Amino acid sequence: MALHLSKKLNTLEQRDLTLEVLYQIKKADDNFENALAYLEELKAISDTINKNNNIKELRILKSNLEFEQEKEQYISESQQKHTLQLSYIYFSILIILAFAIIIFILKKNNKTQNRLNEKLLENTEALKNNQTHLNEANNTKIRLFSIIAHDLKGGR
Repeated sequence: MALHLSKKLNTLEQRDLTLEVLYQIKKADDNFENALAYLEELKAISDTINKNNNIKELRILKSNLEFEQEKEQYISESQQKHTLQLSYIYFSILIILAFAIIIFILKKNNKTQNRLNEKLLENTEALKNNQTHLNEANNTKIRLFSIIAHDLKGGR
């Protein structure tokens, strides 16, 4: 009855157990012919179970291998992205550093130019003062020569 039910339900493990029990019973009853038939059927079922288990294990191993390959690919892609991000960061730092150097140089040049402009203004102011003194001295000289020329004409 159990053997018939396990065949109907197609449960190999249950059929394997049932055939094992039937084989042991027939062997104990010295019914070797039926025991041999049950043993042969048991062997066929066991082979099928082993084959199915091997197929399941092979599928599991294949799935694990695919998973490991996908994992390695993901890790590789992550490392590539990380390397790319680091290169962007280094490039950005380099650009910021270049701008900082340019700004420093421009400020230094601006200070130097302002200092030179102040000196130029001082020199221009000094030149204007000298020009004023020279003009005054020249005017005084012209008046003096004019007086001397007038005195020389009048004294004749």
